[in-house]
Amino acid sequence: MLDKKTILIIGVIALIIIIGLVMKYSPGLISTAHGGHALVIVEPRKHKMLKYVCENFDQNMCKSWDLYVFHGKSHRGHAEEAVQNIEGRKVHLLGLEKDDFTADDYNITFKSLDFWNQVKAENILVFQTDAVLCPASKFKIQDFMDFDYIGCGSYDKAIGNSREVWGKDISMNNSFYGIGGLSFRKNSFQKKCIRDYPNIKATYPEDVFYSNCVEKSINKPRSAMDLANFCTQDAFESKSFGAHKTWYMKEGHAEPFFKFCPAARAIQKD
Repeated sequence: MLDKKTILIIGVIALIIIIGLVMKYSPGLISTAHGGHALVIVEPRKHKMLKYVCENFDQNMCKSWDLYVFHGKSHRGHAEEAVQNIEGRKVHLLGLEKDDFTADDYNITFKSLDFWNQVKAENILVFQTDAVLCPASKFKIQDFMDFDYIGCGSYDKAIGNSREVWGKDISMNNSFYGIGGLSFRKNSFQKKCIRDYPNIKATYPEDVFYSNCVEKSINKPRSAMDLANFCTQDAFESKSFGAHKTWYMKEGHAEPFFKFCPAARAIQKD
């Protein structure tokens, strides 16, 4: 019969083996289990706004949020320049297989387990080169971290599946919980959605996909004001946490919003 010391040694060895297997075959599991926070931008191009938006998010987010910049295959130097002034934050520069993305490429990437396994965090704030945070807002990221997914408000206070809003044939008759260009997501939620719907068309819009998925979650935004408080796109409904594609602003909305959030004035249409 084994003594207590031997049993303890065997238990420790078994635990080490289990941890090793998890790290090898489920690299995102450990990071998501303890939480972790990540700012994520995918920009394969040598985009002139990359530096501007990276610095905006760096200045307005706690340093405990790692920054992940997914850059073009041959554009690492451009990504390095974009983050050269960022201090006190862990920055990850990760190369993509291309130097440019179509909309389909972006949607394929954002519905990939392999992609999200590279982000070692549970709490993820996604942004693009046409998104900024608004430092004068009373809203902080903590106000939205109970949601599994929330994106930018749009479509005249749309929420859920009350009406068709996406405007594309592929996206009609689906739920709306925000546009993904500035969005918060739980990594474990995303991965579960991907596993639960393996037959979804690869090019299906990622924010429509996650909106449909969060519709079934108890952790979904409850009102259009949740989306408006999170992000402004085409109407100044709230002094929001951030902004995205503000060239869509309704007449009379842009200037008042830019006075509240001057950083958004620099956003340019590609």
